[in-house]
Amino acid sequence: MMIISNGILLILTSLSLVEFTCSELTLHRWPIQTENNGYTNVLIAIKNSITESDYPTMIEDIKTLFTDVSRDLFIATKYRLYFKEITILVPCSWNQSILYSNAKTETFEKANIVIKEYNEKYSNTPYVKQSGGCGKPGEYMHLTPTYLKESGKVSDEVQFAKYVVQQWGQLRWGLFNEFDLSEHPFYPNPDTGNLEATRCSKNIEGLIFYKDSNRLCPTANENLEYANSNCHFHPKLPKPSEPLPALTGSIMSYYNLKHVVGFCDSDSSSNFFHNVDAPTKQNIKCRLRSAWDVMETHTDFAKGNNPPLLNHSTVNTVPHFTIIQHKVPERRFVLILDVSGSMAGEKLTTMRQAATHIILSNIPTGSQVAIVQFESTATTLHTLKKIDTAEDRQKLVDSLPETAKGGTSIGAGIGKAIDIIYHISEGSELIILSDGEDADFAQQYEKYEKELIKEGIMIHAVLFGNQASEDLVSMVKNLNGTIYRAATSNVNKSKLRNALSGSITSTTLCGNDTIALSEMTTTLSPRQRRRRRRATNVQKEFFEINESSEDGDMKITFYWSAGRTPVKITLFDPSNKTIDQSLAFIDTEFRLIIYTLSNIPSGTWSFIAENPTTSEQDVTTTFHISIKQETSRKIINLSGRMNTNSINFSDTSSNLVPTLYAELNQGESPVFLARVVASVEDPNGQQTTLLLHDNGKGADTTKNDGIYTAYLSSIKQNGKYSVTIKADNAGIASIPVATKPSILSMLTSYTEKAIGNFSREKLLEVFEVFGIDSETKDIYPPAQVTDLSVVSVYPKNGTFALNWTAPGGDMEEGTAERYEIRVTNRSNPKDLYSNFEQQRLISKQDILNGNTSKPSMAGNTELFLIHIPEAKENSVFHVAIVAFDDSQQQSDVSNVATVNMIVLKPPDVREKSNALLLGGVVTASVVSATIFTGLIIYRVRGTGH
Repeated sequence: MMIISNGILLILTSLSLVEFTCSELTLHRWPIQTENNGYTNVLIAIKNSITESDYPTMIEDIKTLFTDVSRDLFIATKYRLYFKEITILVPCSWNQSILYSNAKTETFEKANIVIKEYNEKYSNTPYVKQSGGCGKPGEYMHLTPTYLKESGKVSDEVQFAKYVVQQWGQLRWGLFNEFDLSEHPFYPNPDTGNLEATRCSKNIEGLIFYKDSNRLCPTANENLEYANSNCHFHPKLPKPSEPLPALTGSIMSYYNLKHVVGFCDSDSSSNFFHNVDAPTKQNIKCRLRSAWDVMETHTDFAKGNNPPLLNHSTVNTVPHFTIIQHKVPERRFVLILDVSGSMAGEKLTTMRQAATHIILSNIPTGSQVAIVQFESTATTLHTLKKIDTAEDRQKLVDSLPETAKGGTSIGAGIGKAIDIIYHISEGSELIILSDGEDADFAQQYEKYEKELIKEGIMIHAVLFGNQASEDLVSMVKNLNGTIYRAATSNVNKSKLRNALSGSITSTTLCGNDTIALSEMTTTLSPRQRRRRRRATNVQKEFFEINESSEDGDMKITFYWSAGRTPVKITLFDPSNKTIDQSLAFIDTEFRLIIYTLSNIPSGTWSFIAENPTTSEQDVTTTFHISIKQETSRKIINLSGRMNTNSINFSDTSSNLVPTLYAELNQGESPVFLARVVASVEDPNGQQTTLLLHDNGKGADTTKNDGIYTAYLSSIKQNGKYSVTIKADNAGIASIPVATKPSILSMLTSYTEKAIGNFSREKLLEVFEVFGIDSETKDIYPPAQVTDLSVVSVYPKNGTFALNWTAPGGDMEEGTAERYEIRVTNRSNPKDLYSNFEQQRLISKQDILNGNTSKPSMAGNTELFLIHIPEAKENSVFHVAIVAFDDSQQQSDVSNVATVNMIVLKPPDVREKSNALLLGGVVTASVVSATIFTGLIIYRVRGTGH
């Protein structure tokens, strides 16, 4: 029997070279399960940089908080779900304990809830990384050590556990906030004409005060903009001697009130009745649906799953906690390399160079590495060797395979690797590269899969070529591993290097991290034979390093493309000082030069590259930094993923559109206003470039969260696609800096701080497209309009103005053919979603400015002035829009905007200022209103978080 735990198996097999980047965005999260009304298999992980000495009570703090969270969640879900089993992964740097079980495939990157340093944007307030739309689960929940520590204190004002329940709603069920304290704290109530505070439900009572005093704010219509900037809503709190008000409101809104214990629903007779008028993010993203409407579509509740427990008062909701730890401090890697006959020639050379690259540059110092080769049988080329010096790395490079012949036995390679780590598998990572099928593996892989699952082996595969083993792919997927596929049939050294690098950096078990910063390619002309002709074989290039490596090493690697004669590299630091060339390691066989530098300054570096040959040369420069966990807050890191690894367009039920997400952070904080560009390579090698956005519109879910998004509507044929994402400063990139660090705040405050020049580039996982009919010429409809807004209203003659961002004919590309704008009455806003075609159409005769038959190009702002003759003063109605392309494919119905013709009147301040009880929902649409010559103008600032 194989006895292996905590291993990671990385398989490199040949499929046209593959581009995958593993990151927090691409790794599959730990699979949460439900069992008899309880959540099991929930993984909480503490980041390695969190020291045990600084937070000696952290484990108990986690247990205390989540015991309370479990109780509150049970109540909020109407006695349907609570936390039954929670696993806590502690860092391997912490003291070992007999109370800790051995961790297997659990890693920080896979955790559902992570404990790490605070984020400058949110301070110590928990948040969920949420890139998908309504009903789509988030990536992970972020808690800080400070929040955990403070949550153990008893407080009537701060409901720590209920805020985590709110974040669970976003993480698990894809809900959105139902409050907005920054941009849209108030809106005009369409029924009464009074200002309402954005919240859910309207049954939450309160007053509007100045932010800096106990004075009531003016709430007349001409003061709406003033109120949004200077006033805030105070929910009514009972005195200690008074009983709590009736249970009401949504945890997605004012969670900090003791009597707010559930989620809003669609039952008009309940105290939790959803507020469809409030322009909240929940309403905008979820088509006016309540939290429970969305939750009941999730497998947790759909089809009667986890019904309410009748004996709920006797249910013990205290979770069972299991503490686990990776107890071997160093990482272990076994490279399993395919040397079958199909790998002969350029494939073998490319594999050797890529393996050399990760041995010399990527694998952290202190790790142990072994090498196995396989064809029909398997051979150990080098047993486990600890890397402490450059000489240790070179000995491993020297043992790489030099010939390729024979058949392919993937099983033999896996079996040999298992033999090497037998009894010492803790922290092991097995990396396999292969280029073809293995007929015998079909009978073997289930045996390996069962044993590896039992013993906790993580598996990663790099597929090198076009004949990938589908059985291998299945096994890796079943074991929650990562798969790297090639994008084209051409041998591409850079892509394979990056695929292997991604395999090494996809997990951080213990010790230092190695981070790939960037890559650039320079083309050098041949050396001219005539001496008098101006030399064109020499170029000077500049690059930015904004991370100091005072706590680690920086590796700068130069690869040249042809011949054994190395290019001449002269490297300069930011002060223009020449770096000692004796620090360079040169390998003429693998055509690389590596500078390993310590204590290097940040700034603008440069190098001069000279081509000594008479052939054109490409010089590729890569930058890697090895850092300690505690210095990771300084690093700007780019990661990315697609919303799926494969799309079958013949499956109409999936309704998927290829969507690309790129995440840019400095440490834990998002980077705003950067330029992020994607290059998409189709199966024929043709490339399309597109710009990604972090503006909260269209494909992008949340503005300024560091996740840049775009639809890939250029994908119009079957096959394998690869994506490269690039990010740079664009001159205005910045990060948030908390101005009022808080433990828990519904409104976090921060300023923006400019960051220096930087450049990042990542190759992402190749994804595959199926089911596109060759006869189909138009695949994609226009994108949904998500920012439809009423910007002005003239009640006396029934005129109003709308604006929105124009979609394209293909999602957000090109130009749509036409629009349909429809309205419905006050009482039925949801009819615009359920029965759009039957609502009142805005005709050409109704439009005073704008043309529904001539949409603007995607990304431009549309402005329409509309007159509805039947509209009267003090009437209210709702409006939405649909875009059509030239094939008459239509977009989803836009967000619903409310046209409020009510003429607001100032209250009698002398009699009513102390009785302004407001029952409103946290909204996110209209922000400010002023009266200008009888025209009510609403200035819209977006939708907030």
